[in-house]
Amino acid sequence: MKINDAVMGGLLLVLAAAIGVYVSGFPGMPGQRYGAALFPGMIAAGFAVCGALLLARGRHGGRVLLSEGWIDRMMRPCPIAPWYGMLVWLNGERRRVYPAASDSSVFLIGAGGHVTWIDPSRELVVASRWVKPERTNALFARVAGGIDSWIPPTVDSAP
Repeated sequence: MKINDAVMGGLLLVLAAAIGVYVSGFPGMPGQRYGAALFPGMIAAGFAVCGALLLARGRHGGRVLLSEGWIDRMMRPCPIAPWYGMLVWLNGERRRVYPAASDSSVFLIGAGGHVTWIDPSRELVVASRWVKPERTNALFARVAGGIDSWIPPTVDSAP
């Protein structure tokens, strides 16, 4: 093990302990050791990290964590369902999944209204949880509108 790995591991352990101490002050719920905000926040952060890894094409800190070949296979449309890749939903040119998102957008969709939106044209990852499925497109429209008012998208902006 390199000294940098040991130092980073120690720092992450200290960070985890600090977060544990911090959230112990949150109001508790019956049967929970920590406040109600800890677990959902950790799940959303995990979704966002997965999305960021896909957005970065599997690279982080100069290291390859997921091969580009694997990511390319994930983004390739399935022959019987062109809006679905391998574990991801593809918006595509027809914007079948969420019309408010760009053509290049992909989504990790789970139960309970959990959606991680990865939009390479905006260099954007949004992890949303517990949004009613019929309201998700409206959420994405508001996020995209807010972002585009500052910085226009780069990939899908060509006529």
